[in-house]
Amino acid sequence: MNHDTQAAPAQLGTDRADAALQRLRLLKRLSSIVIGLSLVTMFLGPLVRAESAGLACPDWPLCHGLVVPWGHGYQVFLEWIHRVAGGITALALALAACVFVALRDAQLRAAFAVPALLALGLMITQILLGMLTITKQLDAYVVKSHLLNAILFLSAVVYMRQKARRAIDAGAAEPPVRTLSVIASGVFLALIFIQLFLGGRVSTNYAGLVCPAFPACYVAETTGADGVTKRDPVYLPPLIGATEMHMTHRFMAYLLFALSVGLVVLAEVKRWPAARAKLAWLLLTLILLQIFIGVVNVLNYVPVTITVLHSFVAYLIFLAAWILWLELRFDRASG
Repeated sequence: MNHDTQAAPAQLGTDRADAALQRLRLLKRLSSIVIGLSLVTMFLGPLVRAESAGLACPDWPLCHGLVVPWGHGYQVFLEWIHRVAGGITALALALAACVFVALRDAQLRAAFAVPALLALGLMITQILLGMLTITKQLDAYVVKSHLLNAILFLSAVVYMRQKARRAIDAGAAEPPVRTLSVIASGVFLALIFIQLFLGGRVSTNYAGLVCPAFPACYVAETTGADGVTKRDPVYLPPLIGATEMHMTHRFMAYLLFALSVGLVVLAEVKRWPAARAKLAWLLLTLILLQIFIGVVNVLNYVPVTITVLHSFVAYLIFLAAWILWLELRFDRASG
């Protein structure tokens, strides 16, 4: 009898632990779905802008007064897909399920209530900014705010996913890392966020073609008294207006490349866990790819395909930098 009495609480504890683990796994899966849908929507956003379809639906929340604007052409359909199918319906439903799971259980609520409610608030803000993008006729500040809010929303959901994954894998904790590594990756992450702002500034102010050359901004032609024309590359033009926007974005790209090399060196010197070191190498690779895409973008006069790819890779860079910082911070806390 005593044996059965002692076994019952033990079994109950095991059942509760299994149920908690299942809820964590569900939260991780739902967060992954939200992240995937967010990336699809964030891919469509630059495509809408590159195709000059931002005002293809001149009204909101309907499109030409219709729920589904059949027969209104490619640009209208593209904007509608971004706004409704990807941007609101599927994403909102997935987020609602994610927030519900995070808040319904006391243990999960303690760990995930803040990021879940933050993600919900940012989602509502994103919808309102989408409305203002239309009603304010693509105002540059609204469009930039729309982009940066999307990044913040993605960050909140990624935080939930990584924290859930960490809780699931609690028995396989990585060795702790030094505070220097956390600070260095945090500074790098902050600069990536600033670069996203600078890139959005270039795009919304149509400054992509003010510097049509690379690595120079442009080539200046001067004709001397002897009639000979000289072509001199201008690497540092007057930093005013659209030229300042473009060149500031370029200079930040060079800085980020140098810092990504520094992160790889730091990872090797400080012997980061293998998964974190791979993230550092991934960031260096993505930044090299992004610089190459940026050069192709400029030299080919900002074609739609390359422009969209340039924006999407920027999101992937931020995502990788955010995950790296989170994982290093978790490693530091576990030590």
